[in-house]
Amino acid sequence: MALADLPTHSSHNAARGNARLSPQHGRCHTCAFKPGCLPADLEGEALTSFEHMVMRRPPLLKAGQSLVRHGERMHDFYAVRVGSLKAVDNSIDGNCRVMGFHFPGAIIGLAQLEYMPWTQTFVALEDTALCRIPLTALSVRVHSQLIRLISRSLQREYAHHRLLATKSCAGKIATFLLDISADREQRLLAAARFTLPMTNIDIASYLGMRHESFSRAFIALQHRGLVVHQGKHVHLIDMPALRELQDSESRRASV
Repeated sequence: MALADLPTHSSHNAARGNARLSPQHGRCHTCAFKPGCLPADLEGEALTSFEHMVMRRPPLLKAGQSLVRHGERMHDFYAVRVGSLKAVDNSIDGNCRVMGFHFPGAIIGLAQLEYMPWTQTFVALEDTALCRIPLTALSVRVHSQLIRLISRSLQREYAHHRLLATKSCAGKIATFLLDISADREQRLLAAARFTLPMTNIDIASYLGMRHESFSRAFIALQHRGLVVHQGKHVHLIDMPALRELQDSESRRASV
């Protein structure tokens, strides 16, 4: 996947309507995202013990608010339950670069363990609720799942770097939209029509494009009758053609 920290297929299939949950609702025992979260392998007393360490009742993070900032000491993981965030890094020239987007089911902090201070700033794109999982909850019983989650995170990073290196502007946008669509379909939401929580500037930054190049490529896709894009509202009109665009560039890159 090109998108950062999309939930796993199994957790999505269980997440019927979970995006509407308030942060006060739910426990690890009944959470739809448990199969893709740190306590995936825990049951019984072990799960109850883990559950007691998780904080679920912080105020909602409002759109534009920072969850953590670059350089702050890391004490916790965060599991996204409702809403979405972007990860922002400062580039050498002082500009902010969007490094990823995190949606319900994502675990934030998997790439930070080696460094301990946060290397990125995480900002809410919309009102967002999270579970705060302290590092002290990392018992031996969750190590296997932690390794699996880190491995998936590395695979997504590789896929994103390959996207930036091998695809045209149109191919990058097609892949991004299809990943969003697949994520929504697995959560039983509309896959062809949706509202993006991030700005076009954020998407362009994430895809390694100038905003002007992003706009021209998106307009070209519209002229080809593949998508309609108005503000943050997107309608994928011809998904087979978008997949063909994505797949044809992948085949050329592998030659």
